[in-house]
Amino acid sequence: MNTPVPSNDASSPTPVGDATVPMAGRLQGMAALVTGSSRGIGACIAATFAAAGARVGIMARDRGRAEAVADRIRATGGVAAVGTADISIEGDIRAAVDALAEQLGGVHILVNNAAVVPSAIGGASGTAADVDLEIWRRYLTVNITGPLLVSRFAYPHMIRSGHGSIVNINSVAERYAAQNDVAYVEQGGAGGTYSFDGDRLCSRDPRQ
Repeated sequence: MNTPVPSNDASSPTPVGDATVPMAGRLQGMAALVTGSSRGIGACIAATFAAAGARVGIMARDRGRAEAVADRIRATGGVAAVGTADISIEGDIRAAVDALAEQLGGVHILVNNAAVVPSAIGGASGTAADVDLEIWRRYLTVNITGPLLVSRFAYPHMIRSGHGSIVNINSVAERYAAQNDVAYVEQGGAGGTYSFDGDRLCSRDPRQ
């Protein structure tokens, strides 16, 4: 059973682009899901959103790490919930998104941050001539199909919430074409902008 997370004021969400509102309250009343947020960039995004007033869903495979991030957010007065999911498994994604939406009172923001990176597979994937197809498929499943499915399952909750924003974190790898890492380079350029019913959704490079 999912226990509803106490709201930090869902009555009047503040427009994200309203520069007259201090950062501490910029996301007041909004619910944000961040995939791959048990560490690294994702954990920093989650903490930043919480500091700006959002109720944050920590979505990751490792529940222990995710709970640690959530605990740090709660310790500073923020609101956080945890959803465990393997981004390569469709059923996991749907269950985690639905559970977090229920606990957080909707979804207004989604950050697709979870991804396979070279260090997770022991190094560069190889060239087009010798890349292991299982590694190739792993990159495509997690880094391309995963964000699509998370977005698909989050979108109905955004409609019910009245508005929403989806941000895809991409890599700059395709700009540099690493000679021995074809899988990472190719997927880095493939993930990007989605469209749902004509709504524009954005892709962002965290190193720009």
